[in-house]
Amino acid sequence: MAGIALVAAQQIAGHGIGETTVYYPTLPAPLAAADTLTLALPGAQGGRCLVQARVWLTKVSPMVGESRQWWRVVLTDSAGRELSVTPRLLLDDFDSTDRRMAVEIEADGTTLSRTVSGAFSSDPKGFNLISVVCETSSGRVSVSGGCEENQEIASVELGGAFSPVAAHVTANTRAEATMIAGRVSPLPQKALASGWNKETLEERLASPTASIEGKWTYLDRTNEPDYARPGGRYTLAVVRNSNDASRFDIVYLGGAEINPDGWEPYMLKGTLTPTPGLENSYTLTWYDATFNVQADENFATLSESPRLLTLDFPLLKATFRFTPLTR
Repeated sequence: MAGIALVAAQQIAGHGIGETTVYYPTLPAPLAAADTLTLALPGAQGGRCLVQARVWLTKVSPMVGESRQWWRVVLTDSAGRELSVTPRLLLDDFDSTDRRMAVEIEADGTTLSRTVSGAFSSDPKGFNLISVVCETSSGRVSVSGGCEENQEIASVELGGAFSPVAAHVTANTRAEATMIAGRVSPLPQKALASGWNKETLEERLASPTASIEGKWTYLDRTNEPDYARPGGRYTLAVVRNSNDASRFDIVYLGGAEINPDGWEPYMLKGTLTPTPGLENSYTLTWYDATFNVQADENFATLSESPRLLTLDFPLLKATFRFTPLTR
């Protein structure tokens, strides 16, 4: 592919755990035929990769049937394999107002899917969006797109892992691109790996270094369902972080009821940082049932009579209490 010079891509942290977004703040316009915009993607092995592009073909020759002009999104991996998505205008006749797009998905030159969609702009020169989501471990690819709404188009299986390292946008006619962006998200099981396992955790808890360290099991809750609902009746371990002695890890041991297949024992469920000047009070960062981080104004307290660990989420109007696990 023949690339063109671009300003440096921007990279920012996404909203999800370990998520990274890359994009170009400005793009050249217009693109000549065969020009290629290339965006390097952070490694997405074992996770999910989303690529989006919005393009307008500035030179189109209307014809009955499938247009000869097209634009394309291409994902490539480190082995040089390619996955491409190509939308083309379809016109039933010159007087027809029903203008649709034929969207073709190919892998290394082999057509895997061809879908006709009416979700795109009826104007052959309209800006249209293509979104490609790749589950990198399985090689499952979902494509959506459109003009006013991003509608599902097709899903295909590549038959094996596919981890894109770059996304490319190209066309065979003059075109203008207003967006090309990528977002990569590691698997939660990888992003929230605590580093603890059964042996190392038991060994550390056999000689606790703080009164909060130990295993805790769900006791009860106070919450308003309109704001939050419990993800389960959790069993947790609290243990001093092995690399940062000023912080404690909250380690998931079991009890998930929402998304139970996503949570595995010894994943990180949160962190506790002692509150300066307040004994047995901690700033709480919490990873909820769907792996979103909850870190705004949360806190935890440890009480001794009775011995309870209380997790408070004021903005979510929820409080959860845990009691020591003795068995």
